[in-house]
Amino acid sequence: MIGALVATICWFFVWTVDPEGSRPVLDGTGQGYYNLLARGFLKGQTALDVEVSPAMLAVTDPHSPKMRAGEGLHDASYYKGRYFIYFGVTPVVTIFAPVRLLTGEFVDERFAIVGMAIMGFIFSAATLVAIRRRHFRRAPVWVMVVAIAALGLATMVPPLLRRPSIWEVPIAAGYGWFMVTLFCVWRSLAAAWGKSLWMAAASLAMGLTVGARPTYLLASVVLLAPLAAEWGRRRERSWRLLLGATVGPIFAAGVGLAAYNFARFGSLAEFGQTYQLAGDDLRGLKLFSTAYMAYNFRIYVLAAAGLSPYFPFITVIDPPPALEGQFGTEDPYGLVPCLPWVLLASAAWMGWGEWPGGLRRRIWVGGLGLAALATMAIVFCFGGTCGRYMVDFTPALALLAGVGAVAWTSGTNGFGRLIAGFLVLFLGVWSAGFGLLASFQHNRLLKIEYPEVYRTVAYAGNLPGYWLDRITGQNCGPVELEVVFPLGAVGRVEPLVVTGRTFFSDYVYVHYLTEERVRFGFEHTSLGGAVGEPVAIVPGAMQKLPIEMGSLYPPAAHPYFVAMRPRQARRRQRTARVAMNGKVAFYRSAELFDAVARRPDVGTAAGRGAFKQPFSGKILGQRIVPAAALATEADVYGPVVLTVTLPPFAGVRSEPLVSSGESGKGGVVYI
Repeated sequence: MIGALVATICWFFVWTVDPEGSRPVLDGTGQGYYNLLARGFLKGQTALDVEVSPAMLAVTDPHSPKMRAGEGLHDASYYKGRYFIYFGVTPVVTIFAPVRLLTGEFVDERFAIVGMAIMGFIFSAATLVAIRRRHFRRAPVWVMVVAIAALGLATMVPPLLRRPSIWEVPIAAGYGWFMVTLFCVWRSLAAAWGKSLWMAAASLAMGLTVGARPTYLLASVVLLAPLAAEWGRRRERSWRLLLGATVGPIFAAGVGLAAYNFARFGSLAEFGQTYQLAGDDLRGLKLFSTAYMAYNFRIYVLAAAGLSPYFPFITVIDPPPALEGQFGTEDPYGLVPCLPWVLLASAAWMGWGEWPGGLRRRIWVGGLGLAALATMAIVFCFGGTCGRYMVDFTPALALLAGVGAVAWTSGTNGFGRLIAGFLVLFLGVWSAGFGLLASFQHNRLLKIEYPEVYRTVAYAGNLPGYWLDRITGQNCGPVELEVVFPLGAVGRVEPLVVTGRTFFSDYVYVHYLTEERVRFGFEHTSLGGAVGEPVAIVPGAMQKLPIEMGSLYPPAAHPYFVAMRPRQARRRQRTARVAMNGKVAFYRSAELFDAVARRPDVGTAAGRGAFKQPFSGKILGQRIVPAAALATEADVYGPVVLTVTLPPFAGVRSEPLVSSGESGKGGVVYI
């Protein structure tokens, strides 16, 4: 059972990075920063094997985004006319350069990432299996199945694999080698002989971990566990040999890493982030500060994802306002509400005393706990908050929780065992399920990059909810409001109907021009919108407003649209329309974010960042209008004639005039 589960999760990892199974593992192009660096290494240089353009060489201040005006390699480190990378060097040494030497080809970055992720998962699972077999044989097999599912899915590794690019390479390498470290440390503690050999392997793996992700530096404390367990023998030759095996490889790795930094930047401790070519000028930003810890704690530990009735059933968190100097969030989740499996780490100290050597094994547990907390502290001090950074500490917590699960269920009896089993099952299934769904949700990448694959998966996921809606009589479609517009609101902009969540929201709003004239508008968060022509209103009188938005229907990959002609489905999905008293006041064909609820927010933005002033008039009634009740214009085909007024010249830029098609398959005429 365990072997089949491990194989299934490994298959899912591979499917995640290549859903269509169409990409070769090896190719001859050698693109991607890590292959470029491997090419540089094999030529005897520490810089990327890529030419710097004359335009970039001519820039007087290349680290100013304004000065370089789009020149340079994004997120590379630029120093003295050459490109480097601030990302960890371990993947080049362990994968990219060896593959080039052995095969003459280059490995695709995505398969290097998935290979390191599989290595980390297998070694974490092997560690847990060894612990259960040696100390907690009374733990049911199903607990191990749940725990290993959590080790594979409740670690933020699946979302990491959804975008297998340059940023994810060192994170996957750090995860993989740290799990090797933990396995080898455990084997050193448990082995009757060969302790020093296992510790030498652990020390080398820890050095490679730090070489991939310096955020693991303080996690090296886990290497002290065997030394602490053998402290009473420190005068013996075997303890001194163990000390040398513990210190030697990681010290050599540290010296090599410092020499590598010095060869590149003339500094032992400079990894290249100072010279990073980012979207912002990093020289004015404080990258690490303890001032960020409280903010990051709120997100990484406490922030809850939104829930939705539609696949993938979860949405992004609603982050608190960023601190001054803090530079953004990208798809993180709070451990407690989203991955509560890690809470079982608190039980990892249970039940060891009844087995020989229990105290020594507790030292390993303590070392792992300290390593995870130390890495969390470093990540929490960073100015950016990102879901992929959670892979630096979540897998260690998940492994510790797995130990807690087998220890708790093995050490209890009767009703206590029943309660322990229920909590283990609930927390494991919730967390593994969340991690699986988060991989489908992550930045909507599966939907954007593999639309047909996404459509198949989402259709199957939405099918049970569709039948439930039919059984319970749930309707969807335009919203008809009966409103009374306020007096004294001239100049204000207020929401009428709002869909989506946080920065994936769409708004239909009213803008008060005079006491008797308004105009309606539509806003697609961060991607623009439009406003209609002014229309007359009667202050104090009731007005009927049928409002149609594509996000008032289920997402496109939903059985709701199966029986419709494609043209009808697209019209419903891409329409933003407001009528007032039977006349169209606003109409646009528009892209909208997927619905995340069966009912929109009416008259309020419900805590979203935009349109914080609620509707100040009266909403006398609202109802869902059957979609067929709204008349739609007949299709008219042919040329489009525009009458336009060109704006004053304000710099060289391009602006769209007419666009057609759909996302990823569009055409545009621009000026």
